[in-house]
Amino acid sequence: MARHRIPSFIDFPFGYTIEVRQVSHKAFIEEGGEGAYALWFSDDRTILLDKSRPHKKRVADFVHELIHAVGDFQAHILGDSDKADATD
Repeated sequence: MARHRIPSFIDFPFGYTIEVRQVSHKAFIEEGGEGAYALWFSDDRTILLDKSRPHKKRVADFVHELIHAVGDFQAHILGDSDKADATD
């Protein structure tokens, strides 16, 4: 099975770029708190991943947060200012 590389940046159309940061467990807790393995920060369009997790789980975490990012991208394009920030 191929090992999927997690990108550092994702460029969506219309200038909507997402940064993906893989950080140590300690840095993850400092930036995002405990109780999660990955987070989506819509304000600065960043996905934060706990690098201490096994690669396969990190890929799943990345895809989960990317789904949140796509929803916010859609709201951005449609001009939906009522879109709630979700960071789970």
